Amino acid sequence: MVILTEKDITGEAAARLRDTLGLTQTDFWKAVGLTQSGGCRYEKGRSIPRPYRLLIFLVHVAKLDVDSSTPENAASLVRLGELQRDQKEADRLPVMIEQCRNVETALRAARGMFEHAAH
Repeated sequence: MVILTEKDITGEAAARLRDTLGLTQTDFWKAVGLTQSGGCRYEKGRSIPRPYRLLIFLVHVAKLDVDSSTPENAASLVRLGELQRDQKEADRLPVMIEQCRNVETALRAARGMFEHAAH
C-alpha cells in the first residue's frame, strides 16, 4: 500500500494503514476527531470525506501534530487549508494558459479574415 497524497486514502487504505501502525480503531480515528464507530463505517466502505482524508494523511502518514486546541495550532491548520486552496488554483494554471493561447489564436485568425475581407 502506497499513500502519496490524501487522495490515496480510502476506507480500505485507512484500515490497512491503521493495522500497519498497530493502532486500535479507537486510537486511529480519535486522532482525527472521529469515534471508533464513525471510523469503522469508513473502513467498511463508506466514502471518507475529504477533510478527514486530509487529517488521516497529516496525522498518520506525514506525522504532523494537528491539535487545534491552541490558537497557534488552529492558525496553522487554517494556513494549511489556505495553502491547499492556493495549490488547487496553481494546478489549474496550465489549463488556463492553454485556454488563453487558444483565444489568442482564434483572435488572430479572425483579425486576419477581417483584414483580408477589407482589402
